[in-house]
Amino acid sequence: MPFPSTAPADLIAALAEALAAAGARWYLFGAQAALIWGRPRLTAHVDVTVRLDPEDLIVTKILAGRPKDVEDVRGILFERLPQLDLTAIRSTLGLLEAALSQSDLQPAFEAELARAQR
Repeated sequence: MPFPSTAPADLIAALAEALAAAGARWYLFGAQAALIWGRPRLTAHVDVTVRLDPEDLIVTKILAGRPKDVEDVRGILFERLPQLDLTAIRSTLGLLEAALSQSDLQPAFEAELARAQR
């Protein structure tokens, strides 16, 4: 596989192909979306949002770790705990910890889970 181009249009095309193959719903926003519908402007990044299930959202919020993100995790656990796949959350957090050489993600989740189960 050749090294991907850094040109935004090539990046967006490759992203669209990969997300379509994964069956993910997504949208483009920011400067690149404005370029499609309006006038070009200089930018060095691409803003994309992928639709997340609640388990993925919890993982991203735990990874971000800001107070507002932790508050969001609490809200999701409070509203949806019986329906959540806790094994998937733990597994993904474990993979992230290994990839990032961190050890604080799973304990942070477990602390919020214990709080929600009280």
